[in-house]
Amino acid sequence: MQIAALIAAHHKPHLLEKLLDRLSAPLWRPYIHLDTKSSLSGFIHLRGKGAFVEDRVNVRWSGFSQVAASLALLRSAYADPANSHFYLMSGQCFPVRSDSDIRAALAAGRGDFFDAVKMPAPTKPLRRLEEWHLADMKPSLLRRALQKFLSRLFPRNVGKLLNGVQPYGGSSWWLFSRPSVKKMLDFLNENPWFVDAFRFTLCPDEMFFQTLALHLGVAPERGTPTFTKWRQGFPHPATVTLEMLDEIDGTWCLMARKFDDPVLLERFAASDSAVARHP
Repeated sequence: MQIAALIAAHHKPHLLEKLLDRLSAPLWRPYIHLDTKSSLSGFIHLRGKGAFVEDRVNVRWSGFSQVAASLALLRSAYADPANSHFYLMSGQCFPVRSDSDIRAALAAGRGDFFDAVKMPAPTKPLRRLEEWHLADMKPSLLRRALQKFLSRLFPRNVGKLLNGVQPYGGSSWWLFSRPSVKKMLDFLNENPWFVDAFRFTLCPDEMFFQTLALHLGVAPERGTPTFTKWRQGFPHPATVTLEMLDEIDGTWCLMARKFDDPVLLERFAASDSAVARHP
């Protein structure tokens, strides 16, 4: 078993280094996508700790560029037949379980962990697909006006947009087995329309892989393997604090995000031992 750690990074190289050091054990093979807005100079010292994807994308929050970066990571990692699982994470994620526990969790089944809720849902409305969203353009009054213009004059029918495929939504962070990834990449290679259908949608990273997986018969064994704490009314997840660690321990999750304090990372055990806290 070998897990390809698909890491989406754009800042905080000191935290990324901590993550890469933790993923240096035989169970892991790290791949890093660095946003084109980030200078390689700040990350050059990490080149020996993981494989940096050459096909870099200018990533913008809620845009298709997030999916494009994930696909670049996935395709790069899939080229190595030794990779049996593929785990998408950010540079501010960190394992909260030992490698032996993670290995056991994957060995118990296929190893397909992701959230999937049938759309429309309260947190995943169909307007994310019906309206035009140009999030990969630089924010401006022009972009806002163009979105409204396109949505008003050219509203999209979700059924036609997806050729009758039922849309699903869920967390951005997932883990798939190699057979499931093969199904997805083969389908995308033969059906480029599916990629185009999500290109101007809102937060496609929370719909693209979920919809694709369910359409191909890949059902989740469990939900997202990454703990994330959301606060009502906030567009981004809460930063992990000391007070949140007990809550994380109470879940089955394999990782947590988003970390900002390197000291908290030291509270988790090394890769080959059980999770333990320092007093």
